[in-house]
Amino acid sequence: MPWEAVISLDGADPTRLPAPLAADPRVRVLALPRPVGAACARNLALNDVRTEYVNWADDDVVAA
Repeated sequence: MPWEAVISLDGADPTRLPAPLAADPRVRVLALPRPVGAACARNLALNDVRTEYVNWADDDVVAA
């Protein structure tokens, strides 16, 4: 697998994830049971990374 995404949902309802994203086998979801804050959610998601390299983006990051 050349890439994968780990999406950390900080207390959000996982059913709100868009269907195409939820169906993509390269996407894994870490659904936290309660809000813990962006930094903590990101750090918890790092435990689930299986690839050699890591990058991250918050939900308010906009690509140019």
